[in-house]
Amino acid sequence: MPTPTPTLGRGTLAALMSVLIAAGVLTAARATASTPRRD
Repeated sequence: MPTPTPTLGRGTLAALMSVLIAAGVLTAARATASTPRRD
């Protein structure tokens, strides 16, 4: 990965990472909710 340009800054990178993590969590939550659990 190329180094990010100074104009982007760490705030933008942190926001992108947060969005990716949030999307992953939502996807995992949906998959878990859609799958009925029978213990």
